[in-house]
Parts: sequence; structure tokens; C-alpha cells
Amino acid sequence: MALSPMLKHGLESFEHGLEHYLDGTEKSRKFAILHIDQAIELLLKEKIILIGKSIYKSDGTTLSFHEAFNSLKGICDIAQKPRLEELHDVRNTIQHKGLLPDEATTKFYVEIAYDFLKIF
Repeated sequence: MALSPMLKHGLESFEHGLEHYLDGTEKSRKFAILHIDQAIELLLKEKIILIGKSIYKSDGTTLSFHEAFNSLKGICDIAQKPRLEELHDVRNTIQHKGLLPDEATTKFYVEIAYDFLKIF
């Protein structure tokens, strides 16, 4: 069975994030968070499609990160949801305010994301 393009891209984004994480530089930690957050969003959207719902809103845009979680509410339990939302907030701070995450913060969120990926 072939992977959907979105699932394939999500897994590749996660893998690329891990490569950045293992590099260990400040710049690489930043990109690790960015790519891993993107991977999580794509995996959430893939799950929405698999349960027969659309990821598109009436204006033609796709669901946001938080909207994707809300779309899955009551359908699948995501124990890591609060931490993944924190990860998304860290990603926003990196993207919009130039935060460079430290090693411990990056490691924490990479591990949370990996735990999510394994069971999701």
C-alpha cells in the first residue's frame, strides 16, 4: 500500500527535523522544532482525512494546527495534545520572534513529538 503524499511529506518532515536535532547547533535546533511541528500538523490532517472528514474550510484554506486538533476531538484521544500545543507555540515564537531554543527545550519537544508519532 502506497503512502499518501501528505503522510509521506509529514514523515519526511519529521525525519528532517531529527536530522537537524542531531546536528545540535543553535540554528539546527530552530529548524528541528519548525520541521517537527510541520510534521505533526500534516499527520493530524492525514488522520482527519482517514476518518472521512475534510481538511478544507469553506474559504478553500486548510485547517490550522489547532483546528485540526479540534476536528479530532472525541474521535481519537491524543495524550500529548497539551505538549504538542506548547511545541506549536514554541514554533510560533521561533518563526515570528527569532527564538533560538536551548538544547533541553529542543530535546523535550522532540521526545514528545516522537512519542506522539509512534502511537499515532
